[in-house]
Amino acid sequence: MKKSLFMLGLIISSTLLTKIGIAAQYFEFSNALSNKCLEVGGSKNSNGANVNIWECDGGKAQQWELKNIVKDYYVIINRHSGKALEVGGSKKNNGANVNIWEYDGGRAQQWELKHISGDYYALINVLSGKALEVGGSKNSNGANVNIWAYDGGQAQQWRRIAVN
Repeated sequence: MKKSLFMLGLIISSTLLTKIGIAAQYFEFSNALSNKCLEVGGSKNSNGANVNIWECDGGKAQQWELKNIVKDYYVIINRHSGKALEVGGSKKNNGANVNIWEYDGGRAQQWELKHISGDYYALINVLSGKALEVGGSKNSNGANVNIWAYDGGQAQQWRRIAVN
């Protein structure tokens, strides 16, 4: 019931803001190590679609809306799919995969934006306490994104860039 009311609140808030002329604010998250953007791979929009990095191209699969839950905690919604960034299967282990899924209010879909400096943040998953990172510190297009214990490395640092 609590999850349903929260989700209803998000939908009503978003709809109301749009109707009164206040559009949602979207962001790209560019990785500090590679300068590539967080994206839903292949611009897919189905539950379980994988998240990776790719050369920033301005596409909607690389744009994310931050829906504030409380203080520095957010649900991160992909603009193309309308689905939430989540740790797949609500796993907590290092290397657990990150994908998108219909918003369900679970903590696997909640993220803390931990400010590092300037426009850079670490995205810490609320359920696991682990950071969003490019797996294996890779920097090639299509490199997978997962979670790992926060170590402050560049693979875990994301530049938040406002887009229209």
